[in-house]
Amino acid sequence: MKRSVWISIALLLVVLASSLVWPAAAWLNSKDIDYEAVEKAWETGDMDEELKPEVDLMHKRRQTEERQKRPNFVGDVGIPQTMLILFKDSALPDFVRLYPEIPDPTHAIAEMWKSMLFNGGIEAEFFELNEAPDKLLVKVQRGWLAEDLVDFLVNQEQVKEVLWDYETYYPPGTDEAAMEKEKERLRQEAIAKEKLKQKKKKKKAAKTEL
Repeated sequence: MKRSVWISIALLLVVLASSLVWPAAAWLNSKDIDYEAVEKAWETGDMDEELKPEVDLMHKRRQTEERQKRPNFVGDVGIPQTMLILFKDSALPDFVRLYPEIPDPTHAIAEMWKSMLFNGGIEAEFFELNEAPDKLLVKVQRGWLAEDLVDFLVNQEQVKEVLWDYETYYPPGTDEAAMEKEKERLRQEAIAKEKLKQKKKKKKAAKTEL
């Protein structure tokens, strides 16, 4: 009798142990696990950790360089930087003519630049502006790469100018004085049009009152 009781207890323990081990064993042998994706995720994490000291070193070096150039500089070159890109008038029409199958040339150009920059070691985010297909905003998280980003952008055939940190940057060979003069002419022209518009509006209002 006692022997049969002990056998029953032993069998019960085996069953319980099996039920506890099975879920783990099933997970480890599951065909649903994408081991390649897991491995890539681990590799990415390893790369981030490996690159961090280099990124920190670059940050410190650029910070020192900036303070040497500007003794009164008290900011941080690591702060993310944003700039506005203006396309040439011919940029989008030329792109559409070359690639008529691409529905959104602004987006395509942004993606092309993003890929080129990434291959060159600069991670940048591009943002399209509503109702302004000839403009793009671009943001770089590592602020000390902003000058490199500007250098890249002004050398792209589609770019007319880049606005960053209250400065305007033009492609090499641009007559900057002529560009600024033209901007001022257009500004004065816009002011004159607005004044004329307001004058007509007041005159119309005066007639209505009579």
